[in-house]
Amino acid sequence: MFLKIRRWSKDESGVAATEFALIVPLLSLLLLGILDFGLYINQQMKIENAARASAEYIMRGGSADDIQTNIISQIVENDNGITVTTTSVCECGDGVTVDCDAPGDCADGYARQYQEVRLNQTYDAIFGFPGLTDNLELSGAARVQVQ
Repeated sequence: MFLKIRRWSKDESGVAATEFALIVPLLSLLLLGILDFGLYINQQMKIENAARASAEYIMRGGSADDIQTNIISQIVENDNGITVTTTSVCECGDGVTVDCDAPGDCADGYARQYQEVRLNQTYDAIFGFPGLTDNLELSGAARVQVQ
């Protein structure tokens, strides 16, 4: 009987399969996290690129109302839930914000007009990770001088 126990304790025929079975769930979770994070970063870059393209579109004379159909849908495949905010801002040379209708309030008498475009979207994670929220905010912003 001791001989059988000794042979059984030295038998290594299933060690690799056991180690593989213990490691695969951890590696799968790690791979899923890397995939989800990569998709998040990819979507964030697309939102930022769409904001820059939208600001350039407005600078070249495009309408802010057409940004969703002409720009965002061309750049971002998953454009569901993207909110577009455009604002016109006037600043003096020293950075003080003034009313665009009264550019004479600047010390140098010249106000620069800027068009700001901000895009926001909520990213839904594939898998809920402990310590992180399931919904992450994506945002992109661009600002161009129009005058």
